[in-house]
Amino acid sequence: MPTTTVQYPTVGATTGSGVDWVNFGNAADAPDTVYATCALVPFVTPDSDNLDLTAVPDCDVPSGTVTGLTVTVTAKGSITTIVVATAQLLESGVAVGSAVSFANWSITATPATYANTASLFGLSTSALKTLVNSGNLGVRIIVSAGDDACTVSVDSAGVTVNYNDPVTATGMSSASRILLLD
Repeated sequence: MPTTTVQYPTVGATTGSGVDWVNFGNAADAPDTVYATCALVPFVTPDSDNLDLTAVPDCDVPSGTVTGLTVTVTAKGSITTIVVATAQLLESGVAVGSAVSFANWSITATPATYANTASLFGLSTSALKTLVNSGNLGVRIIVSAGDDACTVSVDSAGVTVNYNDPVTATGMSSASRILLLD
């Protein structure tokens, strides 16, 4: 079954009007337990800035159909009452499609999965395939605090692109491509 090699983004940035991410560049590297962090205070500064992880090398999905995409963020919170963390796809640094949410990160670095193998993040299959093949794919992470102050930390964000290979008709199964955006 064909798969891609793991790809890493080369750029991490923080944008928006929330709380700045500190050491955001740490999230633009291979998984290494070195984190981008953000300190949230409920009712005062409850939302993080955007943590944009971009410049992923071209993925080159074969001529098959992209059937879905999963984002897995390895992260932790200083407490487990983060209300919502969202992941959204980026094209050349601009949000596209729909954001997908996940609640309550663990206090130990644990992968949190956003969407499933059939999720298109609000894009058509052709638009998602174009994005994946463009070399302009990225992921935006935004975190909101619960009722308590907390520090959130992001180590990596991996993207799995699921597609049907045109040779499926001859007995081969679907394949996955894994990209790490961290």
